[in-house]
Amino acid sequence: MRMTNDMLDVFYCQVIAERRQSLIEEGRLNESGDLTKNKKMAFHNLMLINQQKYALSNEDIRDEVDTFMFAGHDTTSSGMG
Repeated sequence: MRMTNDMLDVFYCQVIAERRQSLIEEGRLNESGDLTKNKKMAFHNLMLINQQKYALSNEDIRDEVDTFMFAGHDTTSSGMG
């Protein structure tokens, strides 16, 4: 089955919501979006934690994560070539 952009958008929004809820349940993020513990974390988590502070939309977060994922993939594949 080929995924459409709408399907990908719905999936990505679901992933963001689930990860945000997970951070809240872990006690690393409170309901207002403030970081509760100072720990190292993945880039995606850092973007979620700062979403409200910097007025980032889910699409903004997706674009930033996609950019880092592509840049890492491109660097690795160039190095292997």
